[in-house]
Amino acid sequence: MAGLAGACAIGVALRVANFAAVPTTPFYDAAIRSMGLSLHNLFYGALDPGGQLSADKPPLDLWLQVASTKVIGFSSEALRLPQVLAGIVAIPLLYDVVRRGFGRGAGVAAALAFAVLPATVLTSRSDTMDTVMATLLVLAAWLIVRAAPERRARAVVAAGAVAGLAFEVKLTEATVALPALAMMAWIALDAPKDDKARTLAYAGVAFVAAAAWWAVIASLLPGRHPFAYGSSDGSIWKDILIYNGVSRLGNPPTSATTPGLLRLFDASAPRHFGKLIGTELLCALAAAVLVGTRAWRRRRTPPADDLERLRRAVGWGFGAWLILGFLVASFMGRQWPRYLEAFTPAVAAALGIGVAALAAAGTRVLAALCAIAVVAAIAGPLTGGDARASAVAAAFAGIAVLAIAAAAALPARRQTLAAAGATIVLAAALTVPLATSIQLVRAGDGDGEPTGTLPATQLDRLSGYLRAHQGGARYEVAGARIFNTVALIVKDARPVQTLMSVGDRPLLSAAELARETRAGTVRYVLIGTPKCVREGGIASCPPVLRWARAHGTDVSSAAGLPHPGTLYRLAP
Repeated sequence: MAGLAGACAIGVALRVANFAAVPTTPFYDAAIRSMGLSLHNLFYGALDPGGQLSADKPPLDLWLQVASTKVIGFSSEALRLPQVLAGIVAIPLLYDVVRRGFGRGAGVAAALAFAVLPATVLTSRSDTMDTVMATLLVLAAWLIVRAAPERRARAVVAAGAVAGLAFEVKLTEATVALPALAMMAWIALDAPKDDKARTLAYAGVAFVAAAAWWAVIASLLPGRHPFAYGSSDGSIWKDILIYNGVSRLGNPPTSATTPGLLRLFDASAPRHFGKLIGTELLCALAAAVLVGTRAWRRRRTPPADDLERLRRAVGWGFGAWLILGFLVASFMGRQWPRYLEAFTPAVAAALGIGVAALAAAGTRVLAALCAIAVVAAIAGPLTGGDARASAVAAAFAGIAVLAIAAAAALPARRQTLAAAGATIVLAAALTVPLATSIQLVRAGDGDGEPTGTLPATQLDRLSGYLRAHQGGARYEVAGARIFNTVALIVKDARPVQTLMSVGDRPLLSAAELARETRAGTVRYVLIGTPKCVREGGIASCPPVLRWARAHGTDVSSAAGLPHPGTLYRLAP
């Protein structure tokens, strides 16, 4: 237990140190602020206090954040508390999944690898929802392997429901783990094939029920529904299945996220994938290939007992999760660091299992352990790791090779020396990731998107001006897009109007804005950008914004905004 306690202590330290310095995401912060104002907003995941728009994800994770802010107050720390707690809980959960298949040594190694993995440290400290999703996926795997053989079928169905909740948190991203969880369940079940298939079918039904219950209820309830941000017509289903579904896989890549097998080992800005996951991923892939090759030769031999069955389930399950996650993350259109949480547990598990399994195998396999040491020695420089940490890792790798060679030469002390060599190999593999995570913590880095952020003094001036001049208008301001007003929502928690959704789809026409102006419900329009053009200088000003410019008075300077043409006062 000392090893697990140490891994958890390191994980907690990396996730909570300098916690207050991490920035949040104004888009989701606005949703949390708005959801806390009414039960209607809470249920639908409203983005704005008036409930015009809903967030682009089902509100399960957002409910956790609302609860956190209600308990300890609305603050940056409260907004990020559910994620950091989920990231901490995932460490012992992953340990226990791996331990049940490969023993305590492998469990501790996996827990340590997960605790220091920079990608999950970064995301656990942020207010995005990916860490909660990853923890739910690990929980689903834990349910499968912890149950006694006679109760495992029910556990598999329960795991399907938990995986459904993971889908409800982050939608398509969670599906990366589904084939691996199905494989893990299939191998772990001690039953005829027809019974296994029936159990997996029930688990599929449980998955769909847990994944879709909110969307079904929210779609069928009578009354006014918020427009689902991201959909073309306000439909929750188009938001889930199109905007956050097939469109995510087809998103055009940017120069910073060019797809390819080397994408996750590239250390260049702004994504820094190599530093965030590349070092551990290289070592994990090497371990998975070496252990998987040995396991493949024994695949047709029936398991001797339930322990052997679980070992195969855990090994093949995490191996499949690792490979599929690696391929999806490498080749999908657009990739962000937080998306890596779709398979970070598999990276850590594969590395821990590989090092422990090779150390426990026969003398002839020790060469494979040396191969992982060599990969650990070169992975840091290849993925942009810190130079000093890379040198330390190389030194550890050299010492590990000597210990492994001694284990091969001294059969009487083979077990002790091989265990020592494996421990040092793990140290070599984790030195650069640990150094990177420490750098992230010191810098106060997070993975939230800053779009919509306003400097504090500018926000104070804008808020003060609008409060002083709102009069009897219902809306504090009408924003061209929701990102123009999220900072105001977080600060003031007052109703705003949004004129356009994703892709400049109109939510309010020019004629409707004119009627609202004549009725006195809106007096100001915050356009946000002084020029209404797209790339190349081609005019691209939606009609509602052209009307606001033509019929409004530019009061940007009076409101303390640095650029003219951003805030207009509309005359009734």
